Amino acid sequence: MIKNKVLQSVLMIIGGWFSIGLGYSTNLGYSIINTFCFLGGIVLFFIGILMFIIAVRD
Repeated sequence: MIKNKVLQSVLMIIGGWFSIGLGYSTNLGYSIINTFCFLGGIVLFFIGILMFIIAVRD
């Protein structure tokens, strides 16, 4: 169970990192889409880090 939580948190960190890069570096048609992608990536990245810390501590 802990292995699944660690894997999920690592995938969230990687997905957030890619979403930050996509939102920052591309033009997806409207600036609001880039903003949601960038900010959503930041949130996903930090949630993944928190989940990783919690999963490792258990």
